[in-house]
Amino acid sequence: MPQIMIPQNQIKNAKMFSSRYDFIKTLPKGIKFLEAGVLAGDFSLYVINEVAPKISTLIDPFNDIDWHAPEYPAPRWDKREQHFEFVKKRFLDIPNVNIFKGGYEEFVKINSEKYDFLYMDYDTTHESIMSQIKMSEDIMEDNAILGFNDYNIYFNETKTGEKMGVVPAINEFLYKNPNWYVYAFALNDNLTSDIYLKRS
Repeated sequence: MPQIMIPQNQIKNAKMFSSRYDFIKTLPKGIKFLEAGVLAGDFSLYVINEVAPKISTLIDPFNDIDWHAPEYPAPRWDKREQHFEFVKKRFLDIPNVNIFKGGYEEFVKINSEKYDFLYMDYDTTHESIMSQIKMSEDIMEDNAILGFNDYNIYFNETKTGEKMGVVPAINEFLYKNPNWYVYAFALNDNLTSDIYLKRS
């Protein structure tokens, strides 16, 4: 089946940023922020320091290795079982931070809050991305931004040619939902780019 493209009228006014960090600088202070797929909380911490959110909700199973360990003198945690404790301690003294250990699906079922900026750096399969959008719709404020990391085709450093589902899922969703549009793109050094969506 041919690749579905984003309709031009849903992308024509999109803003472009050289990195997601430049995009974050444009967000208003005091927003309600949610991130699903936190890992060590590096990006979460940047958003918090830059925007001073009213609420920050960080969601992750917290059972992973430190994928960014080569960037540091030593791994920040040694075993998967230590992942959650590392993140808890990192955000312990920062006010208004809620950490949820589990999947995004589990969180949405018990959540009663609505958010201004939701950022997905989570499961990258087509089915999951479509589900993430659907679940996010119910917890977005009226003018909220829904961001996705990894808006590219292939996994980083893949040797098998394995593809991610982010691009086809988001393109398909926008094609089928003309009341949504691309608010912005943010590039990065290896083109695991961000895409940010809004509702009309």
